Amino acid sequence: MRKQLQLTAILLALSLTACAPSNAPATSSEPPAPESSTPAPAQPEASEPETSKEAVSEESEETETLNLTERQDWTFSADLTDVDIEMDLGGLTVEPGDAFALTAENFNPDWLTVEEQDGTLRLVYHKPESDQQDDRTWEEKAAEKEENHHQFLLTLPEGHQVDEFSMHAGVGSLLLRQLAFPELDLSTGTGYFLLEDVSSETFELGCSTGEVKGKNLVISRETEISLSTGSVSLSGDLSGEIEVENSTGEIELYLRQPRDAYVLSGKVSPAGSIQVDGAPFSGSDAAAGGKHSLRVGGGTTEISLWFDSEGPEA
Repeated sequence: MRKQLQLTAILLALSLTACAPSNAPATSSEPPAPESSTPAPAQPEASEPETSKEAVSEESEETETLNLTERQDWTFSADLTDVDIEMDLGGLTVEPGDAFALTAENFNPDWLTVEEQDGTLRLVYHKPESDQQDDRTWEEKAAEKEENHHQFLLTLPEGHQVDEFSMHAGVGSLLLRQLAFPELDLSTGTGYFLLEDVSSETFELGCSTGEVKGKNLVISRETEISLSTGSVSLSGDLSGEIEVENSTGEIELYLRQPRDAYVLSGKVSPAGSIQVDGAPFSGSDAAAGGKHSLRVGGGTTEISLWFDSEGPEA
């Protein structure tokens, strides 16, 4: 009986040993495969982050949206007598030239209208409502400005008389120089206007929050300036009737004629100020008997008048 029990224990131990997993490496009767001299194929590079792809896509869409034409030229009839311009954006230079002509560079042709009708040249650069939304950052907008997008050059023949020149701009800029008109009518929203060596019988200027500078202007009959919160600085010979209405902006007039050439009247709110040659002024000096009239007024505004002056940069 004892021998039978011993035999049973031996058989059970052998059975457990056969079922247990082995930690020893498996052996094979086949010879090992020879090492290959061919290098392993290179692993593919990691793909770009999804955000980078989206940025590239947005940049491409922006380029397509601008739809810019590099350059286009127009030549107009010499019989034109009036110029009427409306621009939502962009920069315009108007100066004397050999012909009545327009050059546009880096502009969207779908936004531009150029017409000659009844002796008037009409130029409109209008961004449609469908393109008004602009989600670019201010850095991107500044980069576009540095790239000189939406630039226009209008030349008027020397010796050719344009009876009326008018321009109304949104955020654009204007450089007007070395020209004379019977009537000059300018207005800007948040743009920048620079006038150099310009003369006119009448001058009407409207400015909302933009900036207007004029150097060596000659206005012989009437000047009317309306300003909201922007700034206006003009120098030159302004004669006849001059009227300045200013809400909360800043106006500087550097007048070539002496103080006693004008009958001056002005009134602003208590928070505003009128300075005449650096001294405070309010009321009227109608008894002075000047041949020109200068009326200024407004709210919380700053108006500075300088006489016998060629301007701050003279």
